[in-house]
Amino acid sequence: MGKVFYKLFYHVVWTTYRREELISEKIEQYLYTFLLNKAKRFHCEIHGCNGT
Repeated sequence: MGKVFYKLFYHVVWTTYRREELISEKIEQYLYTFLLNKAKRFHCEIHGCNGT
């Protein structure tokens, strides 16, 4: 029987309305932690997570 291997990559981008600076440093750190924990729960890897 043959084996199947697959690997999916997603590039997800989101922003605030009109790119307004509404996310404070405290909230930003919370969001990073939240996203990393959520990814770990679903056995996903995050290769990059940052803001500009």
